[in-house]
Amino acid sequence: MKHYIVNLRMHRKFALIALLALAMAALPAWHAIRTQLHELTSARTKAAGLGPAGDMLRLIQLTQQHRGLSAMALGGNAAAWDQRQAKQAEVDKALTRVQQSMFGLGAGALAPRLQALQRDWQALASAVAGRSVAAPQSFAQHTAQIQEQFALLEGVVDTSQLALDSEPGTHYLVTAVLGYLPELTETMGQMRGRGAFVLAKGEATADQRAQIASLGSAARTQMKKFAATFQKSLQADDALRGVLERQVANAQSASEDMLKIADAQIVRAETFTLKGSDYFAAMTQTIDVQFQLVDAAFKALQNALVE
Repeated sequence: MKHYIVNLRMHRKFALIALLALAMAALPAWHAIRTQLHELTSARTKAAGLGPAGDMLRLIQLTQQHRGLSAMALGGNAAAWDQRQAKQAEVDKALTRVQQSMFGLGAGALAPRLQALQRDWQALASAVAGRSVAAPQSFAQHTAQIQEQFALLEGVVDTSQLALDSEPGTHYLVTAVLGYLPELTETMGQMRGRGAFVLAKGEATADQRAQIASLGSAARTQMKKFAATFQKSLQADDALRGVLERQVANAQSASEDMLKIADAQIVRAETFTLKGSDYFAAMTQTIDVQFQLVDAAFKALQNALVE
């Protein structure tokens, strides 16, 4: 063999060297290409989950608002009935949008849960509209409905593998924006509904004050968790810091201010001077700031996955 190689012409020796080099490089190259293809496929799967996840969060936001408006209306605020009816129509549209985006995701296993969610919502909305349910029962049924929506959101996250991103910046961002932040909005949404109800009635029992105080304490704990997770994301990714840092600070500030108002005007107040409608509007504005942060974070995630 050695003799054969020695006697080869020079251009054939070069050809043989090139062939050997190509063979040596082929296996590592194939591994590299396969890795890149896997990353691209994973990115496409995660990107496909952003739309349904965003639609689910919008549905949660609107259902939370309907819960609060229903509490006010059933608690005696006549002006809240028209607002509640308009909000019901928004929830109906949001449910239709979720159904469409779920179909696009191909999450067939989630279809029965979505159908059950739609059925339960129609029954609840009809009961509230017909005034055949008391305010406490309406609140409890709304809260159970929202918990089912959170479970469906978790199913979307699992199907699209959004929570499995290997990049620290986007991994922590997904955890914050699809985990801790929605939990905070739900706690504050419950504070909004319960607070609006007692302010509409103009009185509150010791248990009702204690419930709102407990929710405020839970909200502060959730604020710390989401803020810490967001900071991990921003520290790991300078691009995310430039886009989201100010909005994270605004969301924290707005939440803290509203929690102070709830404590002063409801939990510790000897007499109520704040109108239920004004409290509801202020709390809604604060929660909307949290969802504005969600929207900005979704755009940042979309850009990262596109890259």
